[in-house]
Amino acid sequence: MRSHGEDHDEVMSNLTSLRPRVLIVAPHYLPAFKAGGPPRSIAGVVTTLVKEIDPWIVCSDRDLGDAKPFDGVPTNKWVDRSEAHVRYLSVENFNIRNFRTFLKEVQPDIVWLNTIFSYRFTLAPIVAARTSPDRPQILLSPRGSLSPEHLVWKRWKKRPYLWLFRRLHLGDMVTWHATSPQESEDILREIPHAVIKQAANIASSTRPDFANRLPKKPGSLNAIFLSRISPQKGLLRAIDLLSMSEGSIHLTIAGHVEDAKYWEDCQEAIQRLPPNISVSMRGAISHEEAIVELEMNHLLISPTAHENFGHSIAEAMARGCLCLISDQTPWRNLAEQLCGWDLPLDDRGSWGAALNEATLLTQSEFDVRSEAAMSAADRMQRRSEAIDASRQLFEPPRAT
Repeated sequence: MRSHGEDHDEVMSNLTSLRPRVLIVAPHYLPAFKAGGPPRSIAGVVTTLVKEIDPWIVCSDRDLGDAKPFDGVPTNKWVDRSEAHVRYLSVENFNIRNFRTFLKEVQPDIVWLNTIFSYRFTLAPIVAARTSPDRPQILLSPRGSLSPEHLVWKRWKKRPYLWLFRRLHLGDMVTWHATSPQESEDILREIPHAVIKQAANIASSTRPDFANRLPKKPGSLNAIFLSRISPQKGLLRAIDLLSMSEGSIHLTIAGHVEDAKYWEDCQEAIQRLPPNISVSMRGAISHEEAIVELEMNHLLISPTAHENFGHSIAEAMARGCLCLISDQTPWRNLAEQLCGWDLPLDDRGSWGAALNEATLLTQSEFDVRSEAAMSAADRMQRRSEAIDASRQLFEPPRAT
């Protein structure tokens, strides 16, 4: 006779088997933080839908730019995290043969790729999946890399790659994931017959703690630049803008140095700043450390050339930080919402005026705008809609 416990276990097992099994392939996953938003985007989906999908993640065994693997994290074997099974692979193990092995082990319904310009993380898994007897669905998230602004960087390498990608009809073998209408347009411009599902990133729903935030005094400002140090992110432009201010500003720079020569140029520019501007460099910091930094500052400054989503912007606004950003992100009309400014990169005068306006705010004026920033983040992120759309990414295609 079967016990009630055995019946319950069988029911739970059957429910688990109904979840689509997803093999997620990504250059980086937690605890990586130098790689910016993509690891957090993946974690947002996995943790939110953990009861609805069965996630298995294959990723690098180290963070962006690191020569050594993560400390204390087993490599080249499946590791059970609370939200997923994860395999942290050493560089030499990213190949078609091993991906075929992973497909046999995991037997996924869907393979979810999270970059396009990569042999290891895109081409190898596509070939392995398409030559697999089970032929799982393939979902490809380009993570903003098909925008005109991204394609300018290393054009000599990306254009031939895209030509080959189209020539081999690889774009027709996948379902594309866009996080915004603009990204859908970017995908269709490069892959005209692409099948696209649109789902915004799932942002954090936690509320801020203002215990560490310094008082806002008129004429003084704590600002933060929170991004990788590369020309595309615009730190040098941010430093130049600070030189226009007559107020007392402290800038915290937090981010992984991706371009050493560019960072040298930034350091030289810092040395030329007037005495009313001070700068501190935190380097690459974890997501948890970034939250603390945001809650200590009044303004996020981000003169970025392009952001597909802008995780640092979302996190800043959700924690009551005002944002001074370019108009090349999904975060628009900030001035009308009293939570910041989104400005053309070539309008230096408007950037200077916005920076001075932020510097001159009183505590009560800042508090009103800080609350407006949190409200705007709630509206923009539309968490419930993003969850529903992300859920549909992993639904099987309807029979025709």
